[in-house]
Amino acid sequence: MSNDLSKVEQALNQGNAKLALSLAANAIKGRPDWPRAHMLAASAAGQLGDFDRAKHHLGYCRATLEQMPNNLNAHLTIASLYTMIGAFDGALEILEPLPARLGEHLDLLDALAINLHQAARFSEAVDYYNRMLEQEPGNLNLYNNICAALLAGGDPQQAVIYADKWLSLVPGNTEALSFRAVALEEAGEMDAASELMNFERFVTANVVETPPGYDSMEAFNAALEEAVLSHQDLKTPPLDSPHYHDPDLKITDQILGPKEGPIADLEAVIRQKIEAYYADLGTPQDHAFVKARPQNYDLVAWAAVLDKQGNQDAHIHFDGHLSGCYYVRIPEEVSGQTNGEDGTVAGGFEVGRPPPEFFCKREHRHKVVKPQEGMMVLFPSYMYHQTIPFKSTERRICVAFDAMPR
Repeated sequence: MSNDLSKVEQALNQGNAKLALSLAANAIKGRPDWPRAHMLAASAAGQLGDFDRAKHHLGYCRATLEQMPNNLNAHLTIASLYTMIGAFDGALEILEPLPARLGEHLDLLDALAINLHQAARFSEAVDYYNRMLEQEPGNLNLYNNICAALLAGGDPQQAVIYADKWLSLVPGNTEALSFRAVALEEAGEMDAASELMNFERFVTANVVETPPGYDSMEAFNAALEEAVLSHQDLKTPPLDSPHYHDPDLKITDQILGPKEGPIADLEAVIRQKIEAYYADLGTPQDHAFVKARPQNYDLVAWAAVLDKQGNQDAHIHFDGHLSGCYYVRIPEEVSGQTNGEDGTVAGGFEVGRPPPEFFCKREHRHKVVKPQEGMMVLFPSYMYHQTIPFKSTERRICVAFDAMPR
């Protein structure tokens, strides 16, 4: 019997959930009350998207918890499987009685907060995040979770307070500035929000000069396109990657590094434009973004290729201070003169609108840029940005980059 389960575990570790479920089912036939086999079957079924079957197997697992009421790890493990399949209420039925019986262990508080957050019980989630913060006052991830739960729960004023606490610990932090900007606007504090979301001052979009050695911008972009499409790392990220946005989106890893050729020439242009941008900001004075300008930074860049259609969801660049995008190839459907006449710029670059998981009730101010080949857009890394969906018969190729403080 143990060999049967080792094969199940091996199949799961290799990403073969279908085989794992088949092997687990065979093991259960020989021993119907085997909790470990049901747990592995639930995990495999969950990975396959068969949530009803996963819940069926988890029912057997839950029954065993009655025999070990003080075994915290067993409760957390089974609750995590409910979380994995999106059955947050099932996880909470296991977890909520535990603090009174077993105490406020960090792992338990974390599981409770996450499941309450996902179950849209936002104020209760904030309570547990705060209990964790009492035990781990330096855990900055908790400020992220608290701000997100407060926004989703309709309390942006409190989100501003926590964002300010976060910024007092790490001045200029990209995530904290992002939450502060969104929360201020959602709270209707438009003047304060405008200081951070000053599109006229902080968002630039200009066609760059043709680098030396090329007859035209078209020749430079053609050389870049060839370098990007032949890059060995160009691929669609896996679904669980933070870089995944759309099945038609392929990206590279760090594309900089060559000492000569079109990539090196683009790097030189990017660095020149970043330095000019920072020079235009002037002295730090009292603005958090300007104050946080890095004295030294690392430049990280990656190419993104959208084939014929797609979009990128609203996101920020957590590790950057200043971010940007250079457009190598833009379909006529996007760059054409008529695009935008109906009020929507298909394939446009939009900055300022927060993601849907914040459940914002206010229509947030935003700026839309219509991409052109040879254009470079620069913006603070804390500003949410996205690509508006489009359809075309051509590719859309850009190189995105971050100036990351050292």
